[in-house]
Amino acid sequence: PHTAKMWSCVKNFFTYETTKSVVVKSWTIGIINRIVQLIIISYFIGWVFIWEKAYQVRDTAIESSVMTKVKGFGNYNNRVMDVADYVTPTQGGSVFCIITKMITTENQVQGYCPETEKYNCTKDSDCTKYRHRPGGYGIFTGNCVPFKTNISMCEIKGWCPAEIDTIKT
Repeated sequence: PHTAKMWSCVKNFFTYETTKSVVVKSWTIGIINRIVQLIIISYFIGWVFIWEKAYQVRDTAIESSVMTKVKGFGNYNNRVMDVADYVTPTQGGSVFCIITKMITTENQVQGYCPETEKYNCTKDSDCTKYRHRPGGYGIFTGNCVPFKTNISMCEIKGWCPAEIDTIKT
């Protein structure tokens, strides 16, 4: 009884049923049907698997990544915040970037220093007119401070020394 039940399961597993069956008793249609099936199977075995070895093909396309650069400063709880502080999530998946130059400013710390390139001044009132202009390296304090021997710049609160962006590429 146990082997008969197992044999019944095996027979049922290999049984194919359809809701409606049509039997065409024609040698011509039967031969055409089998020839088409043989051509399809021969194509896969002969061409795809044996000749082209398509099952071994690997994708050798160049993979690349792209990133974006965000600029700007903010002030929160009397602390200057820059890109590293407020960009979330950090650079990773689904972003893009084209790096055209790299600027390294050694020994930067947060503090007060002169703006390095854009905002020349002769007196403190010159710096207040720049207060809301984008593109600086920190938040303006409103003070005009010496930068070089004969040049004064507006003072910023941010990363000091400020980034010098006049490097030739």
